[in-house]
Amino acid sequence: MPKRITNIKVVVHRTGKRVVIPANTMFDFTTDELAELKESKLDAVRTPRNEVESVAELKVATDDKKSAAKGAAKTGTDSEL
Repeated sequence: MPKRITNIKVVVHRTGKRVVIPANTMFDFTTDELAELKESKLDAVRTPRNEVESVAELKVATDDKKSAAKGAAKTGTDSEL
């Protein structure tokens, strides 16, 4: 199944159940689902390019870097105090 990233919230039906895929999420679509999305003429999905599995993972990685930077700033000594 081809992986695509959603640009908007997408709802698909699989095995009689409704699956809601939030925006900016990588998802394994079936070829039939992609064909239906292309017919709708909306830019609902896009091909991933140099991206992590999900945008949520990217946010966590960015937050971790910010926390590390704050921790490093707190451990520095200030000679003026």
